[in-house]
Amino acid sequence: MADDTRSSADENAEVYVLKPEDADKSDENAESSQPIAPPKPRLSDKLNDAVSKIEAAAKKPVVWGGALILAMLIVFGVLALAFGVSKETVYQPKPFRASEAIAASKDDRELIAINRDSSTLEGMLTKAAMLYEEGSLVEALDIYERISVFSESLSLYNLGVARMKNGDYGGAIEVFEPYIAGDSHKTPGAINAAVCALKLGDEPLFRRFVAIAKENLKNESTAPLYAYYFTLINYYDNRPFEALIGAATPSIDYLDQGQNLILAKMRLMFGDASGSIETLEQIDKQENLLTLGLLYARIGEWSLAADRLSKAINADVDQNKSRAALILVYLKSGFFKEASSLIDETLKQEREPFYYPIKVKLKDRLFDIVEAQNYFSQRLLIDEKVFLQALFTYAPYMMIDPDKSVTHIRKGQIALSGGEIDEAAAFLEQSRVFAGAGARMSAAIKLAINNRLILANQALAQAESEFKNSDSLEYNLALSYAQLGRFPEAYSHFRRAYYLNPKNVEAGVYAAVLSSFTKVDESRLIGELTAALNDRNDERAAFWRALLSFHDGNFQATARWLELEKQEVLAQYILLDIFSADQTNRIEALKSAADRLVKLYPNDLLSGIFELYAANKGKSMRQFAFEAQKFMQRRDLNFDSLYYGAPIARDLYVKLSLITGNLESARELLQQQLAVEKNEPRTLLQALIAINVYLQNFEEAYALSNALIDELGVKDADTLLYGAIASIGAGHKENAIALLQIAKNADPKNQEIRYALGLLYQEIGNAKGASLEYSQIGANQYESRFFDFEIRRFDDPERLDRPNDKQ
Repeated sequence: MADDTRSSADENAEVYVLKPEDADKSDENAESSQPIAPPKPRLSDKLNDAVSKIEAAAKKPVVWGGALILAMLIVFGVLALAFGVSKETVYQPKPFRASEAIAASKDDRELIAINRDSSTLEGMLTKAAMLYEEGSLVEALDIYERISVFSESLSLYNLGVARMKNGDYGGAIEVFEPYIAGDSHKTPGAINAAVCALKLGDEPLFRRFVAIAKENLKNESTAPLYAYYFTLINYYDNRPFEALIGAATPSIDYLDQGQNLILAKMRLMFGDASGSIETLEQIDKQENLLTLGLLYARIGEWSLAADRLSKAINADVDQNKSRAALILVYLKSGFFKEASSLIDETLKQEREPFYYPIKVKLKDRLFDIVEAQNYFSQRLLIDEKVFLQALFTYAPYMMIDPDKSVTHIRKGQIALSGGEIDEAAAFLEQSRVFAGAGARMSAAIKLAINNRLILANQALAQAESEFKNSDSLEYNLALSYAQLGRFPEAYSHFRRAYYLNPKNVEAGVYAAVLSSFTKVDESRLIGELTAALNDRNDERAAFWRALLSFHDGNFQATARWLELEKQEVLAQYILLDIFSADQTNRIEALKSAADRLVKLYPNDLLSGIFELYAANKGKSMRQFAFEAQKFMQRRDLNFDSLYYGAPIARDLYVKLSLITGNLESARELLQQQLAVEKNEPRTLLQALIAINVYLQNFEEAYALSNALIDELGVKDADTLLYGAIASIGAGHKENAIALLQIAKNADPKNQEIRYALGLLYQEIGNAKGASLEYSQIGANQYESRFFDFEIRRFDDPERLDRPNDKQ
């Protein structure tokens, strides 16, 4: 009889349990400092086996004397799970720090409640009355005595719960203390008292009550709620493995939702983000939408993340955080206009804007050898900019016809002899222009042929400023810019050359092709060129038509060029063959074209790289790396293009050095050449900056960038961009912002510059500036080559935006 009374004494108690906010904000911030990656991890086999055994054992019936009437509400709020790496293996979770939990727990949170009604007390009174009427006075008096003790205990417990509901946590503890001291079922009261201690920020008191709950848990071994008590105590006691086992143990049906929430959290603590998602998706509750959105983002499922976060916003689930998270999802997935619009909406709202703090960083895959091998061996020419830079590198310069100068001299002489002084002067002036421009161009072209590309560009720019209205000079200047990778300037001068002389169709075609890099609509120019080429059936016209098809993204039309029998052996024709064969995956045609290019330029670094690419297309990474290593050891290669030539040679050589582990050797080679170079060190410095970036010698790269930009005055967009890359790597974010602002003026349509600048603005808290940059990026799903970001802790001392306490 006493056993019956004791076993039912827990009925109608009410237990409030607050989730430690360490499981909220410390996860949100600590985990978020890792980059986003797509793998979907699982619990280890060992852990799954353990959980399975517990689940199987839990299915056995549990006996409790007397009926148990329980109602339970579990609302955990949002599991703040920020963007981070999910690991394939189980890892040891970050130690629980109650001080963090307490500081964070001051946010309003709903509590977990376990309710007990008064039916137990009524049942005891009925039984005592029956015994009294039957004459069993001793037994009846014994029950009456225990009724008074139980009644006092139950009153204390319910008074504590009432004070908790009113926010009087100190008063609740005053009541729970005697309840715990006098009642045999101490665990529920100790758990509630621990919650009160959390609310008051008293960590030692919190720990004491958790210890009491843990010590007395054995007294609840036959209780249906044993697994639930076990889960909560181990969760608070920083025993995530045991808490996971308890959460995975089936309990009373109406506890499933609460245990699922704990189970989702525990799985995440062990790196199983996918398992956490699976568990949460079983709970059809709007308040979980933000959590699900963050979890999907964590594993790189951007579309699902955007869907859940959009629904969270529409359902008014923590609007501030849902918007802030969706902004980051849009940035990660390349939807910059949407990110910009959402930032603008956030700025317009009445409440104080909230943003997850970010840290701009260089992409991890920049330094990944496997990634670089894949780029080279499989998809080098998928990069259209690489193809165009190679095409322009092998394009011939245009000479002024000397007959024009002679003809104008003769016309001038005739006019002079006839007394037409003004007309004679005009003809002779034109003759002087042709002769002077021709002489300047000859000298510049000689520099370009010898890979002194920067000097050639300077000479042509000076000549263009002195001799106006020469389409040949404009064309040559444009070509030098194109070879340097400065496509906006190249576009402008090609276009000017064409409109100075519409017969210069090649200049017009190149302007049209480059318009895609300047975001200028050249449909009118393309219409003019198409009409002019329709009447021509020569080989050159076919080449230009193929390039226009390339501009339109019609690679099948471009591939038709591959089928033509060519009469001329020109490097540009071969480059288009290489690109067309690569796009249509015609390996033998690709190899044949690359062999022809090498025959034209047998010791050329760039032609050798294309031959290496073609010969190993489709082969394993191991084979490619082996062949690349052999290529890098060749002694017959001409490195002038690396020292003084087009950036494409530098970029590809640096990548090959990364693939083959020869970065240090390449750095030493460049330093030796720089030591003896007297005239033009700029290209060498640019190559050294790139090498040091890949070596992660960021401070050295930063110092070289400053020398190149400040001392030598090199301020093209590419140089400034690499300077910003070095600055970010070295942690000089303010310098990176300054360089990118100048670079943006030099190349306003450069998406990489806009993206980096937007991220940096966002890092320092300039949301309006960030929104403006994102809105200018244009095409959706743009993927940055260099830049990425991670989420920072709100209390990170290195944050640049100086967050306020509300964040």
